[in-house]
Amino acid sequence: MREPKAELLSLQQIRCFLATIQAGSFTGAAELLDVSQPAIAEQVRNLERTLGIELFVRTGRGVRPTAAGAAFAERAPGILRALDESLESVS
Repeated sequence: MREPKAELLSLQQIRCFLATIQAGSFTGAAELLDVSQPAIAEQVRNLERTLGIELFVRTGRGVRPTAAGAAFAERAPGILRALDESLESVS
């Protein structure tokens, strides 16, 4: 039985994806999250592999979201908000 894709995603992948959207580059995302640029790129690649889609178009000086990436970016912040709210409810 195959696992649903959502079960294979990590919160770190989503955070790296959203930071990359915000910064427009893996380097900028690394600065925002205080991690290395290769770590950001790896998390985003793993997310893309899990989803089976490209989320970004790589350009010479950064990245821009694909249509799928833009659609995911609209909903991904809600995932993190829902988790934060859930954690607050049990604290």
